[in-house]
Amino acid sequence: MRKKIPLYHTLRFKLIIAMVLIESIMLGILVWNNARLAEKALIEQTQIRVQDVLPLLNASVAGPLLQEDFARLNEIGEQVVAEHNVNYLQISNTTSDISLEFGEVKLQSNMQHPHTGFDLQHFKGHLSGPSPGKTYRFTEKIYLAGYQVGLMEIGYDTTTIIDVLSVSRRSGIVIASIEIFLSVILLLLVGLTLTRRLSELGDAAGKMAYGDLSVRLPITGHDEVSQAATAFNLMAEKIEDDRLQLSESEQNLSLTLDSIG
Repeated sequence: MRKKIPLYHTLRFKLIIAMVLIESIMLGILVWNNARLAEKALIEQTQIRVQDVLPLLNASVAGPLLQEDFARLNEIGEQVVAEHNVNYLQISNTTSDISLEFGEVKLQSNMQHPHTGFDLQHFKGHLSGPSPGKTYRFTEKIYLAGYQVGLMEIGYDTTTIIDVLSVSRRSGIVIASIEIFLSVILLLLVGLTLTRRLSELGDAAGKMAYGDLSVRLPITGHDEVSQAATAFNLMAEKIEDDRLQLSESEQNLSLTLDSIG
């Protein structure tokens, strides 16, 4: 009788564990790298967009700010908030006696202190933080003819970037999980087939050990297990033939001795 092997000692269990570990490591690296590339591309696009907008914004507000043209400043501020992915905009002169705010002004008190200038590394740190806010704040000086006439505080909307990165990570994790699941199912089927045939080989060897020399294994396929089954059948036939020849020799010897006696 074949002894039942615990599941954690079976070949298929070891194969599945090894495969899951390898797949998890490789897919984890792949998901991380895809997220890194997506983040890099989005950050570079944001940097290009900001670098294109800031000079135009500076040129637009410098004159009206110096002339205290509030109507024009209001028009520019509302347009920037509506069209340039900006949540918050504050325009003030150097003496701070003129200060105009646009966008989500109520969020200003809840946001961190603005960074001086749009710094790429600081922006990356904002996105990769444990709980990145939806607004990245930074300041830019307003120049006219080489002289500073004011200061802009800009709250750049990072909601789209954060959402895209989050979706990218989740999609990668879901795809990796599905791939691991399908791989486990496939390997489980292969493992069951392989271990079943090996179990049949073990059962046949056990029966032969207990004297059943007529046991034979079915030959299916052309793999190593099939070759082992063929070799077992040949061995069983040889042992059975030798046993028959030995039995016939014993009978002949017994008859000879009886005739002499």
